[in-house]
Amino acid sequence: MLIKSLYFQGMQTRKQQISARAGSPKHVEWVWDTTFKTWLEGPGSFYWITGLPGSGKSTLMRHICESRGTLDALQRSGHKWVAPHFFFDFRAGESMANSSEGMLRSLLYQLVNRLPHVADRIDHILFGDTFEHNSLQSCMDAICEAVTSSSEMVCAFVDGLDEFQGEALHLLDVIHSLEDRAGIKVRLASRPYSIFKRDLSRFPHLAMQNHNEESIRLYAASKMGASRLQASLPERLVDGICEKARGVFLWARLATDELSRNCLAGKSVEEMEACLGQMPAEVKDMYQRILDQLPPVLELEAVMLLYMLLDDTRSDTVNMSVRKLYVAFKAVISRLGPRASILPIEVDANNDARILAVLGDFLDMTEGSELMTDHHLVTTDPSVPNTAPLLMFEEGNVCFGRSKTSIVSLTHETLRSFLIGNVWLANRLPPVVRETDYFSFWPDLYKKELTLVKT
Repeated sequence: MLIKSLYFQGMQTRKQQISARAGSPKHVEWVWDTTFKTWLEGPGSFYWITGLPGSGKSTLMRHICESRGTLDALQRSGHKWVAPHFFFDFRAGESMANSSEGMLRSLLYQLVNRLPHVADRIDHILFGDTFEHNSLQSCMDAICEAVTSSSEMVCAFVDGLDEFQGEALHLLDVIHSLEDRAGIKVRLASRPYSIFKRDLSRFPHLAMQNHNEESIRLYAASKMGASRLQASLPERLVDGICEKARGVFLWARLATDELSRNCLAGKSVEEMEACLGQMPAEVKDMYQRILDQLPPVLELEAVMLLYMLLDDTRSDTVNMSVRKLYVAFKAVISRLGPRASILPIEVDANNDARILAVLGDFLDMTEGSELMTDHHLVTTDPSVPNTAPLLMFEEGNVCFGRSKTSIVSLTHETLRSFLIGNVWLANRLPPVVRETDYFSFWPDLYKKELTLVKT
């Protein structure tokens, strides 16, 4: 009952969405040579990792959450530790998965799972007569009592403070409730917004872009090597990527991916160097460059899919399956009729490859599942274990089962910010859609086409 009351959909989604494209663990091994390791081994309460947009803060967070090196460093103090985590996620809008209450419930959920013997000690807080389920203070009291009643200590990891949709001061007040609590350490990550700089710069901290050059070099060299360049050639391009990236890992990834495609297309090193020289310095301008390079026959498809993923009025935007996208997209095209100039489209197993060919630089893809009946198609949270069988079975006249599928989401918050209000996108919507307001046109189709999908 306790675990069930704390759980909410999307609790682990953001952590799972962090793409392997952002780099392997070896690209952030430098963190063990910084003050972060010293902080883990010492008594300090807070540590702040900051960095420019796209510098890899969330990638580093996921690595240190999962690294054995983190627990090893903590346990040098002689105590046993558990390390719960929470990743704020702009994709979740104002839902529980991007709220201060969601953060506290997620941390407590993990503590109860990992320290089950403390559950009895906090039942009276969570289920007593005076408990208000949505009370942040009650959740905070439960966390602190759980820790003080246990022999283990807690090092919590909270990522993406800048992606929180509410008041930053409120979030900081909640987080500071954990400061200097016995047995609790907290590692935080955010962009260097002035409100976070004023509040957190007094704690030990590091700036990602000041440490990323070697990470970028390793990523670019391995990617270019996979493109079968001769061993003597990548260095010239890798040096150029490192110089122009200025420590922003996301920029380096976009640039490296484009150069890799050019290599596979047979471009010479000189041509690729010229291409690198023409690349804009800002991530948002790199996004526009990618859109500008789309073949005309793919533009409408790309625009429609991006608007669907941008729609934050629906609760499952962050868990949108490729199948659902193309079911809805096909419905849009059929509604537009001959006014839509687009390649033939079917909803089938080839959609994964198709969407990556159209929008691969803009999307992260993870494995999820869909619960299927003869009347409904429901995308499930990929963070929840799938308990329904993969084989179909019958119950009355309805056929149930669970089908593996791919879940897609926008790759980065900078991309969502860039796309909102983008003139290039708006100008490529069919006139009938522009005239009726796409953000009402699409949810209407969503309700009609996706609530009763024949499988």
